[in-house]
Amino acid sequence: MATEQDKNEKINSELDDILKALSWANLKTIIQDVDLGKFIPVGGIRLNEKNKRFFVPALKKKCLVDEEVLSYVFATWFNAQKRYYDCLKPFFQSSEHAELLTERGVDSSKYVVNDEYFEKFIGVIKIADVDKFLIVSPMCFTSPQKDRLEQLKNKQ
Repeated sequence: MATEQDKNEKINSELDDILKALSWANLKTIIQDVDLGKFIPVGGIRLNEKNKRFFVPALKKKCLVDEEVLSYVFATWFNAQKRYYDCLKPFFQSSEHAELLTERGVDSSKYVVNDEYFEKFIGVIKIADVDKFLIVSPMCFTSPQKDRLEQLKNKQ
């Protein structure tokens, strides 16, 4: 059984990859949109790229205590990943997605995919990104879908 610390370490590792992949413009937007007040040292640190080293750790800490912020960071990364965006966004915007959320009893702030779209997704996902979807994303996979992703990840 994974401990909370293990879970946080996995999230931190995936967040490192996600935050490194984001452009400064995207990262700056996130920082401006998320209240990092109590996570940033006092002292008038300007929001510019050279001070990124102060903001990234603060943003990671905020992600660990606020699931909405974690989802926002993931969504920003997801939207910049053309292969995933093009594969899944049409389903997320469909009435079938809304119906499937209700059917599975999943909150409307989360995402699910049907088996057809999951097969498309399996065809485009990079092995290095599997944990981003399993651990960081607001996606709720079925047990068989999780198992398939774990199998894919273990093929490395």
